[in-house]
Amino acid sequence: MNIKISFLLTSLVFFTVSCGNEPKFSNPTINKSESACDHRYYLENQIQKTFSIVKTKVDFLFLWDNSTSMTQYRNKLLKENVNKNIKKISNDFDVHMLFAPIIDKEGSTQNNGYPISDNYLGLDESIKNKLILKESVDSYLANFDSVSGSKEHGIERAISLIEANKNNGLFRTGAYTIIFLISSGDDTDAERLDNLANKLLTLQSSLKSTQFRFISLVPHKKSCFISSTPKASRYIEISKTLFDHFKTNSPLHGLNPINSTPDSFDACNEEDISKAFEYVNATIYPDNHIYNYWPIAPSSTQIDQNKIDVTKFSFKNNKEEKIIKSAQNGFEYFGKHSSLAIRRFPEPSGEIIKDSHFIKLNGSAEVYYPDYLIVKTQSPQDHFGYIRLQYRPYLKNLYLEIDNKVIPQTPNDPNGWEIVCNDKILNFQCQSGPSQQEVQIEAPEDWPNYKLKGQKSEGYFIKLGKNVTYTNNSIIKIKYHPNSDSAQIKPGCIGPQ
Repeated sequence: MNIKISFLLTSLVFFTVSCGNEPKFSNPTINKSESACDHRYYLENQIQKTFSIVKTKVDFLFLWDNSTSMTQYRNKLLKENVNKNIKKISNDFDVHMLFAPIIDKEGSTQNNGYPISDNYLGLDESIKNKLILKESVDSYLANFDSVSGSKEHGIERAISLIEANKNNGLFRTGAYTIIFLISSGDDTDAERLDNLANKLLTLQSSLKSTQFRFISLVPHKKSCFISSTPKASRYIEISKTLFDHFKTNSPLHGLNPINSTPDSFDACNEEDISKAFEYVNATIYPDNHIYNYWPIAPSSTQIDQNKIDVTKFSFKNNKEEKIIKSAQNGFEYFGKHSSLAIRRFPEPSGEIIKDSHFIKLNGSAEVYYPDYLIVKTQSPQDHFGYIRLQYRPYLKNLYLEIDNKVIPQTPNDPNGWEIVCNDKILNFQCQSGPSQQEVQIEAPEDWPNYKLKGQKSEGYFIKLGKNVTYTNNSIIKIKYHPNSDSAQIKPGCIGPQ
């Protein structure tokens, strides 16, 4: 809430003094000032921050069949579905992609593939210079150099491409690592499948992938493209082997197979082509992310750690729940940190927030994605020991009310107020002109010698006793007669704003 100050002026009155003279007072119209100093008390002290989860990091390797048997088919359904779903995936997640041909062509500049990323965060210069736009990926897929022959080592190719891009920021530690192989043939490598599976598991371990998948969109029967097209038995088997491994071994993917060939889809079936991409979107869902810390404001913001309001929004129940301050099933202020991992599962280092104030979430207060917190914080309570008046006041009938409490004019009283004058008071008014000073104080306890802070302003000042100082949320009402001979003081602070 903002502090409100209202100046209520009485009608024209004459006062008689002992010397027989009759000083006159008027009631000019006072325009409300909008200057920084006159509204020094009008502080915006509420910060509402709805923090949505850091987008899940998902790193895709799309391996594209560039054999001659794929030349005509790849420009139809497969390319259309790739283009349609790339944008959807990118919007939902923090995505890195590498599109590469399955078969190396000697001397081709396309052998290392084309990377995509929506931002440069964590990428080496070597990758930044090669990035393409996801909107133009279809033109790159359509123009991979074709290679004739039946030699296709797609599994080894996937391993070597990820290994080559582990240290340049493209394939990230702790991300979801998804190999998506699209082929009209089968892997022809002579190496045993169990050896290749172990290589893939070693690769997952080195990346500490949150999820590791080998999804294949390949023929599930012979001759579905041309008469010589084989059933892709090795690709189908490697997809199933990895899927089954991570059903019971960390990191668990928690998925149920939707067909008898887990993570492998039939490229000969138009319905399966669409289903493959939809399946990927649906299964990369971080519902197992658990957050035990939460950022509540930037480090540069001052907050009152005793004035933090926390509400949890539950997607499942579609309602908000108040979170109390508690070391058991509530939150605690955790201070400012330059860097902090905010989740405890599945990988604490997976989401790091920098330069923020944080709260710690205990017990049932922890957040399970996709729930989130709404946090309201308040700036530290500022204290004000003075009130600035824009006109020289007649003091005899000056009325002061702070937060609905009438404050009496009693000098040197911790429960009253007194005028601040550079000179003597005569005829119930300061004989000196306006002064310059601050209205904000360090602490009420310093009374009667307040330590001042903030910007100076020019005017006439009322000094308050320590028990009647006010804060950001106070409402102040003043009623007084300005002296007709005193000029209006210019609103605003002294010096630069």
